[in-house]
Amino acid sequence: MLGIACQRVAFPLLFSMLPKKGDSNCAERITLMEGFIALSGSDCIGAIMADREFAGEDWFEYLNRKQIRYYIRIRNNFKVFLPHKTSRIKHGIFS
Repeated sequence: MLGIACQRVAFPLLFSMLPKKGDSNCAERITLMEGFIALSGSDCIGAIMADREFAGEDWFEYLNRKQIRYYIRIRNNFKVFLPHKTSRIKHGIFS
């Protein structure tokens, strides 16, 4: 599901019923995002917010390539490397 958040309430905009249990994969998320971008453009996307199930190298690469800002909660054992930093980030807020 892709929704818009306004004053602490999320309103669904697009969704896809998956013929399986569990989370969506990267390809399914990209298909949903491409559908939204085709309808509304990417300029109206302020940021993507998601829980840790939506973390992944291919997904982050897609968002970076599309220049879409994202805020995704990560597990505390998830390794994050920033190009302009020399140390590994364990968890927390970084910029």
